[in-house]
Amino acid sequence: NSFCTLLGSNNYNHPRQMAAARLEGVARRRLVLHLDVNRTLIQIDPAGGKTLEDVMNANVAARVYGAVDKQARTWKPIPDADPATQPSEADLAARGTPGAMPYDVFVDEVMFPKPPEMATLPPMEAKKLWAEVSAKRREAKHQFTTPGGPGEQFRGSYERLLGAMTAPNGGTHHLIPAFFNLLNTLSTLDWPFSVVFRTFGTDLPPVLDEYLSFVRGVHGTFKPEGPRLAAAKADLERLGAAKWCPCAQLHRSAGGCYITHGTSSLAMPEPDADVPAYYAEHGLKSVKVTDLELAVTIRSVVEPAADSAAAAGVPSLGLVDYYPWWAAHGERGTAGKVFPVLDTTEAYHVFFDDNIRLDHPDGRNIIDLKRVAEADGAASPVLQRAGQDVFLCRVDPWEAI
Repeated sequence: NSFCTLLGSNNYNHPRQMAAARLEGVARRRLVLHLDVNRTLIQIDPAGGKTLEDVMNANVAARVYGAVDKQARTWKPIPDADPATQPSEADLAARGTPGAMPYDVFVDEVMFPKPPEMATLPPMEAKKLWAEVSAKRREAKHQFTTPGGPGEQFRGSYERLLGAMTAPNGGTHHLIPAFFNLLNTLSTLDWPFSVVFRTFGTDLPPVLDEYLSFVRGVHGTFKPEGPRLAAAKADLERLGAAKWCPCAQLHRSAGGCYITHGTSSLAMPEPDADVPAYYAEHGLKSVKVTDLELAVTIRSVVEPAADSAAAAGVPSLGLVDYYPWWAAHGERGTAGKVFPVLDTTEAYHVFFDDNIRLDHPDGRNIIDLKRVAEADGAASPVLQRAGQDVFLCRVDPWEAI
């Protein structure tokens, strides 16, 4: 919870004091931060056609509860709705709106629900249908506080978010300030940690560029602090960016999972493509991996031996997950971002993502969490809330901004 709070605040004082107090006396296991990019670290998606204004509207839409008439497919804000506070079930019942839901949930579940025929369509047809549904959902959320929109009265909250994303130079932040606060806090505490950037999109290169500029100490707004980031800078200068923060793409299909090292921006092959042949055309080698092999590969980068040179720094990795597989399966967790956690790991792996949905009635989630036995490679999906709470932390963009 301390780490979740750190990523959920851009206040530089209180979270650090709180973290120091809560972590005092705790065994210093290496923390491996798996950080989603879109709407967790950045609030803009050029490849997906989402402007900062679009995303701020969606962020407000996720915080405003309304009374719903599912038959009429209507949504109306509850009395005294305030994006800055989140009502409990008891609060909603007291207001006479026990079935109220945020506008973004209303859009997903009532206005444009998952088409039932997706379950029987071929992968490519399911992908096309899901793209159409997703586009309608995005358009509805992006219009939330615009004039005439269902949340027009909350335009002030939208403006507040835009203001928080304004940089000192008058431009806008790319990576949210809370990200740098989190890294500086852990480094100042001399807490061992590693960073794994995770994305479904094509946004990894500019994110890594800004991250590297921060570690090097040449970022225009934020400066690295503490011994961990100082050691990371030395490692980065010694190894170079490609070795210090390697990148890879993952491809999933009915035939299994492939990993291709050395790229984060190449267009992904189709679900039914010959993956090794596709990447070979670009001079890259693609290797089919089991859950165990993928977990070991990740560990080899972000869990350095205690006596290694990298142990004092911040080992980093960039992974591009395979969106078409998740989309073709209706955004079910078992087709999401692969997250295998070894039962023998000495580190603590935590995945931060704005799209994490625990206990969703139709299995919607974005993380495919599995516990993997290193002895025999057996992988067990973690589907219960109690198990997921240990490794998954949903990021609320409103709080993070």
